[in-house]
Amino acid sequence: MEKIKIKSIKLSSKNKSLLFSDGNLLVDLRTAEKKLDAKLLHLSVYRDDFFYMCGGAIERKGRSGRLVAEVSDAVWMSGDYKLYVCYHDVAVLHADFSIDENLDVTDIRECPCHDYDAGYVVVNMLDFRDITMPEPESEDLEEVGNPFEERPKKQPIAKGWNDLKLMFGGAQLRKAAIYYNQVNLISKASGLMSSGKDVPIANYMIVCNDFNSHLYDIERFYNSLTQKQDIYFYECSKQRSYISEDMYEQTDNPFYGTLDKTIVVTNLSYLIGERGNSLVKKLTDVLKCKTKTIWLCGTDNEYDAIFQMYPTLKEFFHKGNRLEILPYTPFELVRAFLSELRDSCITIDSDVSEQLIKTLMEEYKKGTFKDWTKREISKYIKEEVCPSFFRHVIEGIEKGEPYGLKFEDFHFEIFSKQDVTFEESIRELNEMVGLDNIKRSITTMANRTKFSLERKRLGLSGADNAVYHSVFTGNPGTGKTTVARMLGKIYHSLGLLSKGNVVSVDRKQIVGRYLGETEANIKNIIETAKGSVLFIDEAYTLYVGDDDNKDFGHRAIECLLSVLTEPNPDMIIIFAGYAKEMDMMLTSNPGLIGRFPYKFHFEDYSAEQLMEIARRKLKQEDFVLTADAETLLKNTICQTTAQKNKCFGNARWIEQYVENGIISEVADRISGFDFSKLTRDDYRLVNKADVEKAFEKFNLRQVNLRPIMRVGFSA
Repeated sequence: MEKIKIKSIKLSSKNKSLLFSDGNLLVDLRTAEKKLDAKLLHLSVYRDDFFYMCGGAIERKGRSGRLVAEVSDAVWMSGDYKLYVCYHDVAVLHADFSIDENLDVTDIRECPCHDYDAGYVVVNMLDFRDITMPEPESEDLEEVGNPFEERPKKQPIAKGWNDLKLMFGGAQLRKAAIYYNQVNLISKASGLMSSGKDVPIANYMIVCNDFNSHLYDIERFYNSLTQKQDIYFYECSKQRSYISEDMYEQTDNPFYGTLDKTIVVTNLSYLIGERGNSLVKKLTDVLKCKTKTIWLCGTDNEYDAIFQMYPTLKEFFHKGNRLEILPYTPFELVRAFLSELRDSCITIDSDVSEQLIKTLMEEYKKGTFKDWTKREISKYIKEEVCPSFFRHVIEGIEKGEPYGLKFEDFHFEIFSKQDVTFEESIRELNEMVGLDNIKRSITTMANRTKFSLERKRLGLSGADNAVYHSVFTGNPGTGKTTVARMLGKIYHSLGLLSKGNVVSVDRKQIVGRYLGETEANIKNIIETAKGSVLFIDEAYTLYVGDDDNKDFGHRAIECLLSVLTEPNPDMIIIFAGYAKEMDMMLTSNPGLIGRFPYKFHFEDYSAEQLMEIARRKLKQEDFVLTADAETLLKNTICQTTAQKNKCFGNARWIEQYVENGIISEVADRISGFDFSKLTRDDYRLVNKADVEKAFEKFNLRQVNLRPIMRVGFSA
């Protein structure tokens, strides 16, 4: 017969809305054991993925067998939960229950507590140092006795669990920690492992997009597996400054110098290519000896590239040992916001909580917080919410008026101001002159991206690691940079880019003059371009051929691979340049061509399209062409396009022709008159003479259009 049974579980209706409740969880229990010391009982509640919700003491009501626990949490939302009743740290009752969309407790299911099941392991991993639970005196135990089976000896506590159970996005790490401790306890109990020894820790592949944000989490996961303080983080990027293979070999083997530590290898993109051969060989030798535990930490794309290049390495990392630090669920996003507010000493009432949670859910569906972690949330609270809140608090004190946190303090309007809708972005692209093939291709690509994202949000299967980096080829002035700006807006509207602007660079800003300068330049550029489109003009100049080891352009390409291999880097890289040279660069670098799934060729503008650009430019500046001036402008454009070469500036040329040529000539002509006698139309009219004089400056026969010599290629 069960010693304790659940009578009911209820969620108090206090501050209960359609989305959440910040009321208390009321648990009503029954026991037939009259001598049961309720002071030794404790209640713990978890989400279904063992995210810790709350815990508290259990009280006996009078002399009856009724036991009651009332526990609270910052917020309860719909989902599945687990409840454990513990007697002196040992689980004696386990129940699963659900909270439905109406925030009612449903489907309460009592489950037996078996030795070494997940609940048993979780309870024995918990650290009760923060729980006020008096230790009974020995004579009390002897007098009362233990109404349950003989209490087993308490297992050692893995101290990292107290942090891991509260980790957002840590469901897979918690599951792995519980499984390892289950195997460890069973192996010791069955005699498979000798006394005092633990089951060897597996070689894990930890998947995360930003290692620096999760270093602490990985360490806590390790501490949930073992009491040892033997974990060592090794960054492969430390090898990036080697000069030659010989110099690289002079570096001490980092894996032999760490005694019995578990080594976590990060920045895996630096292993891709020839530069990683030596380090991977050292790593493989250590794995073959089975003397150390090796964890890898990187993105899915990095794993795919490395294991394809080094299949022997893949043999040591089994598919079942792949653990992903997951994006925040809606529940975790809400908890993270509320937790950060609490840490910032800001209290929030139920009305503001409801507005906050509702807005978070709406923005979550839009993808606004898709890649946010606790670091981004903390930054947002500190930079946006706290200054507004405390400024209003001070104003309230000066006026003698109390002030609490208001919804306006969150400034969520900044997301709506930044958010350009998908339809608006596509419409802006389609309004550009010409580029019909480009428009169709980009619209199809954008529609496919939106389609895939919507399928993913609906829980349908699809590719999780889509890549959007592109190659733009074409002559100068054909709209490559402008389309890149449109693309940034489109991807921002879809939630793939947090900013959506364009950071444009070329060889001069990238390649340094001495060893290490190029890597430093690229690092700064990547940091600046986070959330943006990184547009690298004349990208082919970074590659000058295999024979030129003195040029540092290839270092830039190697460094860019760290971004190109990330699944969701919050950045899109566009390589731009002449078609022939770009083809030569990509075919000479097989590792690059697969990183750019989209290639767009920009044709030169026709004379009619250039005339339309001129008309729009003049209209934008509020100028009007006379009939003769318009005819002459058409003729000069036709004449120019007939004699153009590959260096012709296309739209750039026509914009300069209008802005610095025609409008400047109008200004010179008007300046010769008495301004007091001029009308408004005199300042707007462009006549034939203005176009004639302007064309004298912008006639290709007057402009030096000799091809510019470029590094690595003949003119």
